[in-house]
Amino acid sequence: MSSLNLVMLIGHLGKDPKILHESELGSFVKLSLATNKKFKTKEGELREETEWHTVYLNGNLGKIATASLKKGTKLFISGDLKTRDWQNKEGQAHRLTAVYAEKIKFLSPKLPEHNDVQEFPQEYSADEKAEQEVDEILY
Repeated sequence: MSSLNLVMLIGHLGKDPKILHESELGSFVKLSLATNKKFKTKEGELREETEWHTVYLNGNLGKIATASLKKGTKLFISGDLKTRDWQNKEGQAHRLTAVYAEKIKFLSPKLPEHNDVQEFPQEYSADEKAEQEVDEILY
């Protein structure tokens, strides 16, 4: 039996997209996406939990994100989950689990300052050449 690595999130950006690298294939961009869950405690008190997700976009998706997304934008993201291990300059081990987006869809209404972007919601997909370049940059 084969396996499945698929993540789907709907949430709001906690900050503007951060460009980590640019090339002729596009941009490698980091997003911080918040998802919220409401629940009742045993005592009947209504609570809300926020989970923060690190999301990476590359190529055309990265370009679109930096041109069109701002803090607070509501977004659907689908992609796969990857965990990376590394050591810093002091030799300390680190681990990061992040979503590598393959598709994004804008869910917020169009903002006036985004005149160059067509009507929301729009959906965009990643391209393979840019994914190969990201692997070369990171690893």
